[in-house]
Amino acid sequence: MCMWSTPLIRSIIAVVFALLLSCSQAVYAGQTILNTDAFTGTATTVLPTYSANWVTVTDGVDCIISTPNGGVAAPSTSTCKNYNTAATWTNDQFAEVTVTALGAGSSGRNLVCVRLTVSAALSGYCAGMILSEGDGNYRIWRFNDDGTRTAIAGPGAAMAASDVVNLEIVGSNLTLRVNGSTALTASDATFTTNNPGLRMSHNVAITNLVSSWKAGSVTLRNRIFGQ
Repeated sequence: MCMWSTPLIRSIIAVVFALLLSCSQAVYAGQTILNTDAFTGTATTVLPTYSANWVTVTDGVDCIISTPNGGVAAPSTSTCKNYNTAATWTNDQFAEVTVTALGAGSSGRNLVCVRLTVSAALSGYCAGMILSEGDGNYRIWRFNDDGTRTAIAGPGAAMAASDVVNLEIVGSNLTLRVNGSTALTASDATFTTNNPGLRMSHNVAITNLVSSWKAGSVTLRNRIFGQ
C-alpha cells in the first residue's frame, strides 16, 4: 500500500492544503477609477452647469469652478455640497481630491465624501478637515439625516495644501489615506449605498480649495503568498 494513503499522511496533507488556501484568500482593496474631473471650465460656473455629472441638493449651495485652469471653490461662506452621478456607483467605493488651499473661517472645510444619500441633508460619510472642530486636523465624519454630524475617527495629522485625500469604504469599513498612507480608519454601518461627492466652505469666496477629483469602485482581490 502506498505510504501516502495512510491516515496520518492524509491528515498532514489536509492541514498543509488548508494553510496554503488561507494564505491565498487574504485580501486587499483594489480601487478602479470610474470618473475623473480636472474642473477646467469657465470661472464661477456652478458645478451642475459645468457638468451634468454634478448634482446639488435642495438645501445646498453649489460648488463652483474657481479658475479656467482647474479647481473647485465655494461661492460664499456657505457650505457648498454636490454629489456625483457620472457612474453607476458600487456600494464599495472611493473618492479622492487634491487639496489646493485650506478652508478658513468659522465654517471652513475641505471634505471628500462617499455614500452620500440623496436628500436635503446630503447625509453620508466624509473625511478631511472642518476648522470649527478646533484644530484643522483630519477626521472621518458621519453626516446624519437630521443635519448633524458625528466624528467617527480622529483627530489625525493636520491637513496641508497639496495633500492627496482618498476616502474608501468597503462594507462598513472606512479608510482615509493621505498621500498614499493610511491616516485613519473607522467602522460604521449607517449608510450602505449611494454616491461620492464634495463638501467645502471658505471665508473668502471663489478660493480654489480642491482639484483633481477621482472616484470609483473598490474590489476585494485575492493575494497569493504575500503578492
